[in-house]
Amino acid sequence: MFCCLRSEAQIDIGFQLSNFTIKNNFNKAKLLSANGFSTTFNIFKRLDKNVLLGTGFNSNFNKFVIDGIFFKRNAELVFEPNDNTIKNSYINFNSISVPLKFKFLLFETEKGSDLFINFGGYAEYLFSTEQNYKKFDVEKIEKIRLDRNTLFGLNIDYGMNFAITKERKILFANGFSYQLTSFLRNGNSFNPLNIYLKLAMTINTSKD
Repeated sequence: MFCCLRSEAQIDIGFQLSNFTIKNNFNKAKLLSANGFSTTFNIFKRLDKNVLLGTGFNSNFNKFVIDGIFFKRNAELVFEPNDNTIKNSYINFNSISVPLKFKFLLFETEKGSDLFINFGGYAEYLFSTEQNYKKFDVEKIEKIRLDRNTLFGLNIDYGMNFAITKERKILFANGFSYQLTSFLRNGNSFNPLNIYLKLAMTINTSKD
């Protein structure tokens, strides 16, 4: 199937820098800042001349400085804005995610540079959630077990591969991902919207 196509597969390895905002903010907690760093690995199989299907693996380390914390109320985990006894709160979310996306090549040169757009979704597993805050000026550090550690979302990104050789390219991309799944079963938390920049090395695994 792939013998007549210019490249059987593409692999990209790199990192991305994230900046978050929050949607569906049930309790109106104020987000002061939210940033993150990810290492990325993706592999794309060419389905057609200008269409590829890809998956991969991301390691994500994100910090949300937010005026709110998770806590137990009557055995139920809730998220609410801080009262006047709590300050300096932030939450670290560490996770791995697996995307599934289609890549569409909008333009490609003979040397191998290309312009692309990706559409798809992702599954994410939170392996560590830690919140830090001060209560009555006493510092608290808590490991949180959320109701849902497996999350799902949608993703779109677009960018360019600049050819160094036909087998090696430098990738620059800008993207957006939105978490559809709530952290809590009762839905009373927030859904992050991630806006990110990505830099990677793209490798073609086969030649003409």
